[in-house]
Amino acid sequence: MNAVVALDFRTLSFVTLLFSFILGFGLVVFAIKHNRFRSLALVGSGFVIMGLGYVLLGMRHELPHFITIVIANSLIYLSLIMAYQGLFRFLNVSLPREKYLSRAGLLLLVFILSYFTYEAPNVNARIMGFSTCYALLCFIAGYGLMKSDRTFAPLPVQFLVATFISIGLFHVYRVILTSDAAPLFDFMKAGAIHAITVITSQFIVLFVTFMVIWIASDYLERELREMAKVDPLTKVYNRRVLEEFCHKELARAQRSGRVVAIVICDIDHFKQFNDRHGHQLGDRVLADFAGLLHSNVRTGDVVARYGGEEFVILLPETNCVQATDIAEKLRGRVLAHRVQQDSGEPLGLSASFGVACSDPTRDQTFDNILKAADEALYRAKAQGRNRVCLTTEVA
Repeated sequence: MNAVVALDFRTLSFVTLLFSFILGFGLVVFAIKHNRFRSLALVGSGFVIMGLGYVLLGMRHELPHFITIVIANSLIYLSLIMAYQGLFRFLNVSLPREKYLSRAGLLLLVFILSYFTYEAPNVNARIMGFSTCYALLCFIAGYGLMKSDRTFAPLPVQFLVATFISIGLFHVYRVILTSDAAPLFDFMKAGAIHAITVITSQFIVLFVTFMVIWIASDYLERELREMAKVDPLTKVYNRRVLEEFCHKELARAQRSGRVVAIVICDIDHFKQFNDRHGHQLGDRVLADFAGLLHSNVRTGDVVARYGGEEFVILLPETNCVQATDIAEKLRGRVLAHRVQQDSGEPLGLSASFGVACSDPTRDQTFDNILKAADEALYRAKAQGRNRVCLTTEVA
């Protein structure tokens, strides 16, 4: 029976090695392929070290005690530190005192393992010392994850919190159980509760891997949704999203009896920038222009690239006088801006603006208001460009 128990413990250790190495290397490769998730390389490396710690632990009686007790348990402890610190970086969690606590815990663990192996051999004391330090790490991990941004992938983060807290409580139970148990003389024959400890480590590897993949997938899906809304060159909203905002804002304004303004603008003589200086500089001009618009409007205003060099600005709860003032301010900012050429010579630009406002007493559509703003823009061009024109009436 004892031989079976010993074999079971070694088998569990080598199964943990298998899980840890495969999933750990998988996370490292994933982190290398996706630079934004590079913190997961620390998680994966921690799992690899965990597997190494357990294989050394399983070599008890085959290798010196210093390797199979002190180094093996220290590696398992260190692997958990690496795993949750990688999770903290992945989820932007900051715990200022965590590093001091984890390092102090590691030094304490090394002392406990060494003392109760060589100075006063005591298997029970080693088990209680390891589980106390390990439980502390689990509670630190759970507490830190509780402080992460709950608006992003909350369910997998909650699962991670529950996992670490549960495993921490299990190690507390293990300490209590061991403190009342008869003295143990061979850890490899310690019994089922200690074999379950190895299974909890397997659970950490499996569950953390699945949860971080879930979170990363959610992040990538959200990023793809955002990319579908944003013009890739100028980093402002695209036409489809603008129309959604405008329809919603116009409907809200009509219900509340308020006014919505639309400003349409484009860069004067933009074609000449491309013809004279090349499309690369033209793209830089568009990006600079969009950045000027976006950084000089109010919170809640919407800037979008409507097509080519044309941009539309949605100004909620803004009357024609206010919208004209905003457009005039933008015109001045554009005129004062200089685009740096590759030669180092600054290049000036100007823009023309057309302004139109809704009438809450009339049933109007976004297309009506945009058409009126476009006609005002056309007049600004006809009058010499670099100016703001207000529409006379919206159909």
